[in-house]
Amino acid sequence: MSLARAALLTAGSAILLALSHPNPLLETGAGYVVFIALAPAFMALRGTRARHAALLGALFGSAFHALSNHWLAAWHPGALAFVAVWEAAFFAALFASIAVLRVRFPRTWPLLVPLAWLAFERLRSVGALAYPYGFPAYALYGFRPALDLAARGGVEAVSLAVALANAALAAAVEACPYLRTDQLERAAGAVVDANPLPRPPAARSARAIGLVAGAASFSLLAAGAVFPPTRTASADSLKIALVQAALSGRQTGAADYDRAVERLLALSRKAAESGPDLIVWHETAVVPAIDWHLRHRPDPAVYKVVRKATDGIAELGVPVLLGTGRSEGPGGDPALRVNWNSARLTEPGRPPAYYDKTRLVPFAERFPAAALFPRLAAWVERELGYFWQPGAGPEPLESDGIPLATPICFEDSFPDLFAGFAERGARAFILLTDDSWARSASMSRQHLAMSAFRAAETGLAVARATADGLTAVLGPDGSVLASLPRGVEGVLLAELPLAAPGAGKSGAAEFGAWLGRLALAACALALSWSATLALRRRPAGPRGSRGPRGPRGLRG
Repeated sequence: MSLARAALLTAGSAILLALSHPNPLLETGAGYVVFIALAPAFMALRGTRARHAALLGALFGSAFHALSNHWLAAWHPGALAFVAVWEAAFFAALFASIAVLRVRFPRTWPLLVPLAWLAFERLRSVGALAYPYGFPAYALYGFRPALDLAARGGVEAVSLAVALANAALAAAVEACPYLRTDQLERAAGAVVDANPLPRPPAARSARAIGLVAGAASFSLLAAGAVFPPTRTASADSLKIALVQAALSGRQTGAADYDRAVERLLALSRKAAESGPDLIVWHETAVVPAIDWHLRHRPDPAVYKVVRKATDGIAELGVPVLLGTGRSEGPGGDPALRVNWNSARLTEPGRPPAYYDKTRLVPFAERFPAAALFPRLAAWVERELGYFWQPGAGPEPLESDGIPLATPICFEDSFPDLFAGFAERGARAFILLTDDSWARSASMSRQHLAMSAFRAAETGLAVARATADGLTAVLGPDGSVLASLPRGVEGVLLAELPLAAPGAGKSGAAEFGAWLGRLALAACALALSWSATLALRRRPAGPRGSRGPRGPRGLRG
């Protein structure tokens, strides 16, 4: 296959994958497209040299994330550029690995390539630069068998099923004699960037293994539908009022803070008339660190705002959970204080309790390796606002004796964090987020999709309190029970189902993590074996001389 044709297939695959997720053209996404979206890219890597496969991977990674994460430009154009470059590097390594696997294992690649895909998803989910957005599985947030499969094997099991289906499709198409164009390209004198195609027995074996991969994919998804997970039912629920103030744009001073607090308090007073057990405001609903400003009063105007907020909350007579900053520092000096992005729970007659955000957005909320690049870190902080410190871990807050997990925004990307909350006794999740800066309906929907998977994995309901949408309550199976339209000012009054004590310890996230680790080990073993074969085939020659080439695409 020519490199140009391979690039077209790769670009088409990136576009299909972006369309499967919520996007500006289809707000809810075309989820089922994900079952064919990766196949063109897998076909493009047939016989492609590893270095050219890396270029195709860079094209795929940058194109897909520019299309699906376009809303990052609303935060800062550099954020979108960085993510595109970072994901291009990841997918360059992935596609080069897939190309090697396809050449060295021409019979079994339909099983190995999905494992490689899952292995690299695992790598994208860990470390200081983890950015687990855009996984194919999340396109299926409205597909009941996918959520049921996630309840047993985590989001990783769904990603594996999707990758297996695409590998099976690619193997079937390649086996079709009417669609094999490589001979025509060579006859026409095209410059073909490829290894020789597998011999007919290998091609037939790949087709057979492709059928096995397709059957495995179908079996995984069918298992979720036929054997849905059992969850411990509880008759308990919490009457909550999720306040959506339809706030948009960044708050930059005391006047903005005051307008936000006025609107939130006005909506909360109406909500309090219905007698909720808990009123919830979104992430950084009160931007200034409330307790720090009450203690030190460095700015009279800001002090007036936080005093209005705390007095207004006290008058409600109802527990209130809200997002705000938390700061500690000597002598009230803003230059010396340490800051956290926090959830603050206040109950009548009790001091406030805090949960500090543990997983921070790289470069937006913290700067990895700031000690190595202090000037760059300082410039980014001036551009985007001060950085936060990570919290101590997933500790639930108790409201009227009920342990509630209160993750913040980006944290619903991480199954292990939600599993940690469940292990510590949380009976439901209340996610505080503010997606208004993105000005994107598809971004809000993408965020909702991840919350649906976290609910299914843990068996705990998830309430989402947002600034301008999508405010919603999701059941323990990931289904949307109630929601407010995006951009509408209002209050969502709903019953939040509470799991029975200890019922959230499903183990799905842990199983999914182990599945990802096994895929990573299998991929590393296959690549190591491939490298060993290449070294064994290298002809001996004088030191410093270049021996004859091995198979095209891999230096012998």
